[in-house]
Amino acid sequence: MTILKKTLTALCFTFLVISCKTEVEQTNQESQDILINALIELEVNKMITDEEHDEIIEKYKVKKEEHPMLGYQYSIRMRQKAETRTIPVFNTKPKKQKEEEVEKKQKEDKEKVEEAEHLSETEIIHNKIKDFAERKYPTDTEMQLYTYNEQVKAFNYMVTVKDNEVLEFAERKYPYDYSMQKYTYNNQLSDKRYMKAVKDNEILEFAKRKYLYDYSMQKYTYDNQLSDKRYMENATTNEKAKEKAKRKYPRDYSMQKYTYENIAF
Repeated sequence: MTILKKTLTALCFTFLVISCKTEVEQTNQESQDILINALIELEVNKMITDEEHDEIIEKYKVKKEEHPMLGYQYSIRMRQKAETRTIPVFNTKPKKQKEEEVEKKQKEDKEKVEEAEHLSETEIIHNKIKDFAERKYPTDTEMQLYTYNEQVKAFNYMVTVKDNEVLEFAERKYPYDYSMQKYTYNNQLSDKRYMKAVKDNEILEFAKRKYLYDYSMQKYTYDNQLSDKRYMENATTNEKAKEKAKRKYPRDYSMQKYTYENIAF
């Protein structure tokens, strides 16, 4: 009774059991029950000390606060640990039958943990999106809902993209905004294809050196440089100004044009 009382007392401060539970509360209640039974079994079989008992409870609280499914996973692991004890000699079931039951239970637990891991990842992402929408529009529930839905759509799109280089660029630029990730990814991918087709290698290398990972800025730089190169090739108003601009900026045609116009005009 002392062991049971200690375990129940330690955990009951964490939860208020109510008649109508939400999905989160049901998950918390189930994981609490699993953990209580596991702790009792661990203590009865002298598999943990008092200090370890308290440490397990504290770890469980931390994981549960982080996400209910993480607390559930932790409880399952504690139950699996409790079931590794030696089967008592007074067990009336045949050893083979007992082993089959334990094996079946472990398989079921493994499937639950795998399912919990998947749900946990998805739910954590959706919770982050919800927080993002609330921060963006703290007083406008309609815009919160609209933003949430758009972000979820964009997230679902981003998990299907293929170009990892462009994906990583978009994620670095907008780590919390999936809509902007999608917008950036599509623009970058289109501009990457554009840059692969350009003909002027001199300007291509200049743009790549200036913006190594940003294909949109490469395209912008390439187009401007190409236009200004053609301008400088046809500039005849002041040859001395033209030569001075070329010496000062031998590889940057935009700066050549700027310098030339300031001197010549």
